[in-house]
Amino acid sequence: MDYIKNEITAILLEDDPEDAELVIELLKKTRFKFTFHQASRLEEYQTLLRLTSPNLILADYRLPDMNGHDAMLLAMEANSMIPFIFVTGSIGEQLAADTILNGAWGYVLKNNLEVLPSVIESVVIKYNDLVANDIIPRMIATRARVHNQIVANTFFLNKAHAFINSQEKLMKELNNKGAKENAQGDSPSSGKENEAPPR
Repeated sequence: MDYIKNEITAILLEDDPEDAELVIELLKKTRFKFTFHQASRLEEYQTLLRLTSPNLILADYRLPDMNGHDAMLLAMEANSMIPFIFVTGSIGEQLAADTILNGAWGYVLKNNLEVLPSVIESVVIKYNDLVANDIIPRMIATRARVHNQIVANTFFLNKAHAFINSQEKLMKELNNKGAKENAQGDSPSSGKENEAPPR
């Protein structure tokens, strides 16, 4: 694995042009020389992951056709050790904690953007320390196992959800059929049963 030096290739995942411009202008003032590739949609993002070799991903959490968690999982599939930092509006303490537990390297709130350069500096130092101590390969293996388990769990959860939905649909159909049969049984019968008895 290579060290991150002064030149950083970054993917900026942001659908608000004004917010994207604020981030870019802020980071132009740091000691790093940034090359930005911007995306706002899933397809654009997947293309950038395939065609570029980013050192860093900066991502909003709420996007038009995906959320930040999905974006992070896609980044881990492409390269499980790309530092991923959320730059987003308020997402709540629990969700912020979950993003770190699930693999984010940090997060910055948009109303506190001035701390972003220092967060990036810390992430670069941490990444380079991991490279220097040859820890990255072990972390890649661990994250690959975690990611595979998440994918497996998601598959089984989706299967269980589909099964529950099918059972609920079947029960509804049976209930409707039973209700119709009961209604027919309760209605007056036609034919001889309604004829007057012979005198």
